[in-house]
Amino acid sequence: MTMFKPSNRTFRSLTLLHSNIDSIDKRVACSSGTIVIKCEDLHIIQLDIPGTEECLNIVNSTEALSSPGSVTLTYSLFQRPTFEIMEDGWCSFLLEQEFEFLSSMTHKWHLSCISEDFSLCPSYLLVVVVPKAINDEVLHKAAMFHHSSCFPVLSYYHERNGAVMMRSSQPPTSMNGQWAKKKGFEKAQHPQWMRIHKYRKRFHILQESLIKLVQAGSDKLHNRDGWLCKMQAASGQTRIKELLTAAWAAQGIEREGASVSVHGSEGTDSMSRTTRGFEALAVSEWLQVGHPFLQHCAQPAYSNGEQKWQAPALLLFPYHVQQTHQQLPCSSKFNEQFIIMHCEHAYAPQFGTFPGNSKNERAKLELCPKIMSLGSWLNRSEELGKFQNYLFEADSHIIQPWCVFTYFKGFKIGFSLACTHK
Repeated sequence: MTMFKPSNRTFRSLTLLHSNIDSIDKRVACSSGTIVIKCEDLHIIQLDIPGTEECLNIVNSTEALSSPGSVTLTYSLFQRPTFEIMEDGWCSFLLEQEFEFLSSMTHKWHLSCISEDFSLCPSYLLVVVVPKAINDEVLHKAAMFHHSSCFPVLSYYHERNGAVMMRSSQPPTSMNGQWAKKKGFEKAQHPQWMRIHKYRKRFHILQESLIKLVQAGSDKLHNRDGWLCKMQAASGQTRIKELLTAAWAAQGIEREGASVSVHGSEGTDSMSRTTRGFEALAVSEWLQVGHPFLQHCAQPAYSNGEQKWQAPALLLFPYHVQQTHQQLPCSSKFNEQFIIMHCEHAYAPQFGTFPGNSKNERAKLELCPKIMSLGSWLNRSEELGKFQNYLFEADSHIIQPWCVFTYFKGFKIGFSLACTHK
């Protein structure tokens, strides 16, 4: 969708992805109309259209194009490169490549093909990293014990002391329970285990918090006190503080040499502070484990319709990274725009990286290799240069951001760090 507007007797074009449109409001007068387009990246675009019929036609066609009804009709599946691809993004950060690096540090892990054809776990990859001492029979039993068969797999290996972080979905609520009902946990009396419960709000509460946050950011009528009341009611900082505090459970890896198992109702590496490390983290911890991008990122905050799985779970992660970046500006090799860019492509994908809810669904769409990935566009020197943090200082030590409100700096909302009117 390309729009033109006069500027100093010339015309400037504004290109907008149809998939980036969240909702459309129209106001029709006698001989003209106004269209307000609210985008998934939280921009708000106002168009003044001469002619009532023309205005209604634009609204009808835009609404039809912005809701294709199938992921196979989205722009990302028809994207064709207009530049020379220097690196195939589909071949970046493959699990086999990451496992080679792990094998140079320890020989206690191996690649298992137990989930071949996605038969055991529909959201995991075809191969997973599991302990070498665990055979396929035990993995089958572990899958039966966890929600959606998401059994524990390796997330992080600490080279210095050999401690690991494992991830999985929730187990049953009891020995006789069927599937997890969002209350399950391992037995507290398990030998040498310490259970730490860090509560995360339900999806609909997170979505309501985001909606209130966006409304507070775009409201220009309230005074300072009214705006602060709205921000407090949104509980945005509270949500971030809760998850930042929960992340401190991982300190057992560094300080005590204790392994950590993290699970939820569904499913701190220094290298992750670089641009390629952050990309690898997004691939391994979001894409490869089956984060439901299509369900969670369908509509961010402007749309009136409510969906069961709609939630800003993805947005909480870059908010945490941004807080770390604000408190420790020299710790990351990338800047805030790099974080924003990933969120924009998750909600309104231009490439074949994010469509679908799992690797299984993306495999059925046959995205690779005929569709260009985000990495092919991003990992070029002319693009990466835009996202460099020139204050970066390489440091292999663990970084620990403060989790109290006093240290929360520059809390900004949205992908563009503000609700922008154009």
